[in-house]
Amino acid sequence: MSEKTGGEAIVDSLIANNIDTVFGLPGAQLDPIFVALHDRQDQIRLMHTRHEQGCAYMAYGYAEASGRIGTTLVVPGPGLLNAAAAIVTGYACNTPMLCLVGQGRSHLIGRGFGILHEIPDQFATASGLVKWAGKIERPEDIPGQFAEAINQIRHHRPRPVYLELPFDYAKEKAEIPQALVAAADHVTPEIDADAISNAAAALAGAKCPLIVVGGGARMAGEAVRELAELLNAPVAMTQNALGTLDCRHELAFTQLGAHHWWSKADVVLALGTRLFPAAMAWGRDSEQRIIKVDIDAAETNRLPPPIDGIHGDVAEVAIALRSSLDKCMTKAAPDRSDEILQVRAAVEKELEIVAPQRELLQVIREELGEDGVLVSDLTQLYFAAQDVFPVHRPRTYIQPSYQGTLGHAAATCLGAQVAVGDRPVIGLAGDGGFMFTVQELATAVQYNIPVTFLVMNDGAFGNVKRILQEDYDGRVICADLQNPNFVKLAESFGMPGRRASSADDLRTALQESIAESGPTLVEYRAPEFPSPWPLHFRQKVRG
Repeated sequence: MSEKTGGEAIVDSLIANNIDTVFGLPGAQLDPIFVALHDRQDQIRLMHTRHEQGCAYMAYGYAEASGRIGTTLVVPGPGLLNAAAAIVTGYACNTPMLCLVGQGRSHLIGRGFGILHEIPDQFATASGLVKWAGKIERPEDIPGQFAEAINQIRHHRPRPVYLELPFDYAKEKAEIPQALVAAADHVTPEIDADAISNAAAALAGAKCPLIVVGGGARMAGEAVRELAELLNAPVAMTQNALGTLDCRHELAFTQLGAHHWWSKADVVLALGTRLFPAAMAWGRDSEQRIIKVDIDAAETNRLPPPIDGIHGDVAEVAIALRSSLDKCMTKAAPDRSDEILQVRAAVEKELEIVAPQRELLQVIREELGEDGVLVSDLTQLYFAAQDVFPVHRPRTYIQPSYQGTLGHAAATCLGAQVAVGDRPVIGLAGDGGFMFTVQELATAVQYNIPVTFLVMNDGAFGNVKRILQEDYDGRVICADLQNPNFVKLAESFGMPGRRASSADDLRTALQESIAESGPTLVEYRAPEFPSPWPLHFRQKVRG
């Protein structure tokens, strides 16, 4: 135990737990922590943005691209609320994020005096956004509470956590114990051996097994692949799981493929996925058995019964199932190559409606390379990308999952680029969403983050406009946009800007941009793309 400020104790805990990058924005309640970070710049990289939303999205992108903990540091009240969109995006995507948030002086919290940045019950507000929330009630509690926050991230399902530090505890010196090191490994639940045996027997006897993988499976690719090849079972990936299996694998499908297989599948093995909308919209009947595997026990019985739930880590369960199948399968799985070809042909036929979007997305992947990262906002291309963007490895396609947070990409891609180093990153956004976090172009230039911003400019909130035109008798309102000259805007921030209006133009612009040593922007003059909605609203096929 030694005398130090709470800010110094926080920094000690960051270093002790191998967190070497923090995305933050300074303010009065955080000054003691920022001063402590100043004195440890040889051990921690601190990057500041132009808005708290940018801080938190950078932490989100950093964690999504790397799997490491993304840490954000923001002031209380408005700072927390500004960061909230990114925090709930991380919650939706099972992202390991540490949210460190300041507070007023300890004796004034919750008393309604109107202290700087005060909001009613900040702790309760934050608790509703994260997996776990903690607060420092004594300076000597900092090491223990910090370690518990890290343990909570690593216990079972990873999601954002929140830790709150009052200003006086951050500033004043006290006798504080040494920093504690949290558990180094991801903690997983014990697997029920009987449940594994029963599931293996069902899969071994299935006429048409289907494996559906979600975000909880994306780092279990090898185990999933071996299990799928043993069963000769198609693997349908949700958008959170793209890259779990290389999209070129003969058994790999997206959710469009899943819809085709759903009517045929007699046993569905759902690995780390909510299995929505399949189980809720595509129909169920007594001829289909669903086995749902999840590290979150609540997910194993969230769907209406009957569901066979297995609580466990996806990789560990997949390995256990493969071992059990080796014992109970008396012959090789049947050849399904003809059926796989038929389903793939049917999928390709449906995808013809998004051919223009597919052409551009193919160019993006080719110029990124197999290990480059695409961070996608809710653009016109996004709604096609879920089924046509080639993803070969996990963590190379980042999107906001069910949270649908428009405007995240311009900041998220910066965090992703910081995480992956020399690998190329493209932040894809529409002209509407891009302006949500456009100020972070300044951050990109300040830190020379070599990301490529790709702005699809159609002069509208394009998806909103289409819905109003098609579903509301053309009563379009608040969908058309007055935009800046994006190329000149980029140049005003100090980065090169380019413009493209065809696939060939885009290829050239991306090649030149990726070759730059710093950030760049490409504006694509987007036409009216064909509607992707038929790919998303799929009819009931069972029951």
